[in-house]
Amino acid sequence: MSKVFKILIVDDNSIARLAIKRILSKNSNLEIVGEVGNYKYVLDFFNREEIDIVLIPEKMGIINGNKIIEFLNKEYPKLKILITITNYPEEKVKKDGIYFLDKWEVYNGNLNELILKNVS
Repeated sequence: MSKVFKILIVDDNSIARLAIKRILSKNSNLEIVGEVGNYKYVLDFFNREEIDIVLIPEKMGIINGNKIIEFLNKEYPKLKILITITNYPEEKVKKDGIYFLDKWEVYNGNLNELILKNVS
């Protein structure tokens, strides 16, 4: 039996969260344990649940997520952080448990493959 990864979805767009949940629900190796629509609720969630992967946008509205991403990377070193970004410059590569996913690939149905490829 393969490992089931527990995922927290973070996005301020409820339609985006719904689309991501539908895509991920097709994969038995991925379990969605929660979703939040605001960065400030992310830390509360980590205090209640054990999470393997957080899927989080680099930016929500006008807020830059770098501080919360840096905090999660420091406080939860085993956590895999998947950051969705709109522009995918070549210099944004996997480092220290942080992975960058092209947002357009995510919504084109490749999310399950992208997650398993980056965290396995």
